[in-house]
Amino acid sequence: MNKNNLNTLIRHFSPAWYASVMGTGGFANVLYLLSANFIFLKIIAQSLFFLNLFLFLVLIIPWILRWFLHFDKLIEDLSHPITSNFFPTMPVGGLVLGTNFFLIGKDFFSHESIIFIGNILWLNGVILCLIFAVFVTYNMVVKEKIEPEFINFSWYIPPVATIVVPLLGNMVARSYINTNIDYARAVNFT
Repeated sequence: MNKNNLNTLIRHFSPAWYASVMGTGGFANVLYLLSANFIFLKIIAQSLFFLNLFLFLVLIIPWILRWFLHFDKLIEDLSHPITSNFFPTMPVGGLVLGTNFFLIGKDFFSHESIIFIGNILWLNGVILCLIFAVFVTYNMVVKEKIEPEFINFSWYIPPVATIVVPLLGNMVARSYINTNIDYARAVNFT
């Protein structure tokens, strides 16, 4: 891949790619929980966990680079009545990945590592879900006219993104109950 192709990829990188992280992570969690009854599902869930980690890490590179190299195109997408709704998929993908670490990652990583990663992904999720939910909603309200062809179910992503925050938040809070109850309460409150 030459430099021009990479630049084009970053410029037109869709935030919707993180829906793949959300889906892969959710599916991995379900299979892992079902592996109590169907042992063969455990290896599939673990494989999906590592695939999900790989997806998240690969996708974060163009996602971050776009903020610095092609901010104009990013703002254009944030102002679009459909594309803007997919920006919360990145923090939600991180939240789902965090739940992967707590459920499946305990077989491979230390408890301290999982708590550290969980905190980072949870804080990222809280901050970015709030920012994107407010920004996208505000953007839709101030638009003078939204054409009927822009009305679709992607409008549910920003509000639902804020509902996903407690999934990882409860796991993070639970890990602090015996060591730092005040932090656990703060996480639970958020």
